[in-house]
Amino acid sequence: MAAKSKHYGDIAIWIEEVIDSCNHPLQEITARKLIRNFGKQLDRLNMDVHLRYSIIRPLELKLENKRWDRIEKRIK
Repeated sequence: MAAKSKHYGDIAIWIEEVIDSCNHPLQEITARKLIRNFGKQLDRLNMDVHLRYSIIRPLELKLENKRWDRIEKRIK
C-alpha cells in the first residue's frame, strides 16, 4: 500500500487508511513511525507549526483511540 501522490493531504489520508487497517500492536508501532516521519517531512518543508499540528494531531489521536479500543475489547 502506498500513498497515491506526494501532496501532504493525500499522505495524511493514506496514513488514516493505514491506521484503520491496524489489527496488531506491531502494526500500530509502524503507523506511529509513519506519523512521526510524516511530521519530520512537514518540518523540512518549513510548514507553519499550527498547520502541521492540525494535520499530525488528528492522526495521533486516531491511532490512540484505535489502540484503546483494541485494549478494551481484549479486557471484556
